[in-house]
Parts: sequence; structure tokens; C-alpha cells
Amino acid sequence: AFYARAVFEQLGADSVTVNPYLGADALEPFFAYEDRHTFVLCRTSNPSARDVQDLVVGDDDGNGGRPLYEHIALLANGWNRRGNVGLVVGATYPADIKRIRELSDTPIVVTASEATNEDVSRSLELNVDAFLAKPYDGQDLIDRLNAIQNRTADSDEGRWVYQRNGLTVDLRSCDVSVHGEPVQLTGTEYRLLTYFIDRRGWVLSHDQILTHVWGSDYAGDRNQVKLYVWYLRQKIENDPGKPEMILTKRGLGYSFAG
Repeated sequence: AFYARAVFEQLGADSVTVNPYLGADALEPFFAYEDRHTFVLCRTSNPSARDVQDLVVGDDDGNGGRPLYEHIALLANGWNRRGNVGLVVGATYPADIKRIRELSDTPIVVTASEATNEDVSRSLELNVDAFLAKPYDGQDLIDRLNAIQNRTADSDEGRWVYQRNGLTVDLRSCDVSVHGEPVQLTGTEYRLLTYFIDRRGWVLSHDQILTHVWGSDYAGDRNQVKLYVWYLRQKIENDPGKPEMILTKRGLGYSFAG
């Protein structure tokens, strides 16, 4: 929190770029400044960056994997609850920009040391939110960031309310309903459900779920996960015996397909 206060209050900055290696708990104080912009470094253009950013990262059991920069793009989706988080991406690799846009609806600012009209057109075709060639005017950057935030504010309801396949979760009020009927969840059930929603499409191991929902002290207690998955299925699935949202990945864990 000290660094966020120093940047936004003492220095009066309008935006900051942060390193995702800090993790969510260290970055959250920056995100909490809803009228300021926090951009997460995702993909850079310097060739040696691939030594780190292209590393394939799997889950805790070593199953599957994707490049590290793709993980960062996915994490940013969850971090952008207030609509004030974006990604910094270099202009050198258009295919990577396209992939990041496929994975993330988080605003993307592409930066370049120099740029031709073709570079700008190519980036805009990839549906990025801003293209900035150095040197750029500070006020121009602020204007572009404010425009991005105004656009994301227009879709704020969609960020805070998850609604799909009859399941509705209001992340502000913690209300849950299925086909319009209120569903009462315990605190643990709600944390488990929102963790699944934040990581929908991912295969999550038992230990990952335990760490994020119960804490690291519960690592290895797989029966706890199985029990609460069963509880959730009884409350949100149309047919708990044939689940369509919380899917079992045999030998791996669970995946949320809601």
C-alpha cells in the first residue's frame, strides 16, 4: 500500500506500470485507486524477453501449460474488476497481440519506439485500445487512458455480474440465483464458486483450489474439495448427477465451463 500511496498521492501520477511478478496481493493497493490507471506489463518487444515470457507454465501438478505472458493476460481479467487495469504490450509481435486479445478483454496499450502508418493500422486491426509511439506527449497518454476508462465504465455491469446458463452471480452484493431463484451459499461455497468463475476454462488441481479457497494450510486435503464441489453442484446445476458447469477432469481436478 505504501508504494501505491507514494505513486498516486505523493507523486500525483495518473497511471503506473506494474510488474505482475508482485502478485495480486501486492498489486491490489494500486487497483484500489479507481480513478487512476494501473497497467500490467504483459509482453515486451526486446528479443531476450522471450527467455522469460515464453516459458510454458503449467498448473501445480505440471499438467498442460501456456506461455507465461498468456497467464498474465488471463490473470488481468480477474484483476480488472474496477475497470481501471490494462496491459502493456510491445508492437513487435502482432501474433502475440492477437493471442492476448483472444484471451483477455482487458484494455491493451501497444507501445513502440518508432512506428509507421502500417504499424498503427495493423495494431488497430488487432482491436487494441491505444497505440503509442515514443516520444509521446504526456497529456495525450492521459487523454487516451481516460477514454479507455470511460468505455470500460459503460460496461461496468457486465464486469460485476456474471450471468450464463441460468446462473447469475452479483460480485458486489454476493447474491446468487439460478433461473431467477435465489440460492443461499455458505461463505466457503461462494468463494469456491467465484474462484471457478475467475478461472473459467482452466483445469484447476485440488491443491490450487485448496490454496485459493481455504489457504495453504489445507494443502493435500482433497476430500474437502470434493465435498464442496458436491455441495455446489446440488445448488447450481440443473442436474447435479450430470453436471454441465463444474466438470471433473479425471486425474487432474476440475474445470468450470459455466
